[in-house]
Amino acid sequence: MIKPCTSARGVVLVVGSSGSLGKPIAAELRRRGETVRLLGRSSESFFKAGYDPDRWDLKVYAPTSGQREGSPFPCEWFVDVKAVICVARPRWSEPDDRYAFEDLIKRLSTAVTMNGVPILLLLGRPYVSVYTFGMTPNMKAYEKAEMYAKWRFDNSTTGSRLTIARIGEISEIGHLLEIAQRIHVWISVRGYNPRLHPIDAVSFAVAVADFVAEQESESITETPELLVGGKEVITW
Repeated sequence: MIKPCTSARGVVLVVGSSGSLGKPIAAELRRRGETVRLLGRSSESFFKAGYDPDRWDLKVYAPTSGQREGSPFPCEWFVDVKAVICVARPRWSEPDDRYAFEDLIKRLSTAVTMNGVPILLLLGRPYVSVYTFGMTPNMKAYEKAEMYAKWRFDNSTTGSRLTIARIGEISEIGHLLEIAQRIHVWISVRGYNPRLHPIDAVSFAVAVADFVAEQESESITETPELLVGGKEVITW
């Protein structure tokens, strides 16, 4: 049996909270009465996402550029945290951002394990995917980040646990098809199901909040992967 979080830890830290997945998660957690802390790459991103610094606990980290490594995160951001939810993603419009994403996951995994945070829920590669032209550089960045996080947690002695959240997607091609449909350029692709991509952000937020709540139950079951949305198998 895994021991539930101690009373000294009551904060849920959300990374990637200014994005389309992070905003509903932060809102749902707060709606349920959780104490939420947000970690983002800039004050500007928080401002654009509509977060009021007087109402939210906002922490800004310095993202790296190129392939260099960033400095460790301050321990005080993590010592009172019971769960870290990371839904940060590399920006598709910035090819080099995948290096910053990989470095973020390294720094985050290190901070979680070094400070004994009970759980890290990390958004990983989708579990329903069709890559017509092979894996993109960003998908490879997800894969590398997952591998590092798993290695860090496997070699940790603090008892921190890692769960990979996987959502049902058809791949980035689904984005283009969905946009085409929205502007009434109707493209018919055999096997394409617009409900699979992107995942409904609110439904994902509810699943994540339920996962956080389960971590404080009397008996916690280890969950290596959290699969949300879509079907497990599609015919193409």
